[in-house]
Amino acid sequence: MLRCRRKGKDLQSKSRTPTIEEHMELKTTFNQYQSHNPQYEHQDSQFYDTELKLGELQQPPSRSNSLLWERTNQLPAEEKIRKRRWKWIGHTLRKSSNCITRQVLTWNPEGKRKRGRPKNTLRRIIEADMKTMNYNWTGLERIAQDRVGWRMLVSGLCSFTRSNRRKQQEMKNSSEF
Repeated sequence: MLRCRRKGKDLQSKSRTPTIEEHMELKTTFNQYQSHNPQYEHQDSQFYDTELKLGELQQPPSRSNSLLWERTNQLPAEEKIRKRRWKWIGHTLRKSSNCITRQVLTWNPEGKRKRGRPKNTLRRIIEADMKTMNYNWTGLERIAQDRVGWRMLVSGLCSFTRSNRRKQQEMKNSSEF
């Protein structure tokens, strides 16, 4: 049984385990009363630590991001960005060849990038994705003219990364047991 002295009263731990929310509520009411005294803040943190060590407080169970994405039926931000990037690339590849945005996709600037700049440029990211799909620029230009075919390519790319992540997660879970 844990006994603690606060505000002149003895607190006894009950049979049921208090949650962190209950502790934080108790902590805020106490801190409103003794908000500017560092001695009380130190005592309060010690009280919280001892309750955690003794198992009097329980933290809520953590949930992985992949589980939350499945429950909410959402894509991770990385996949949303990749999908939108490839939609934009298809839009750009359908433009005329003298358009500046079209020329930027295949433009290879000379020299080094300045210090502090990320090594991964848009072009390098696109070419890495093209390598996983076994495509080159001419093949992508041909597919981009067919909008339905391009949508299928983009959805296939995103499902490919999702399935890879799922396989990695399953391998990780199986190695833990």
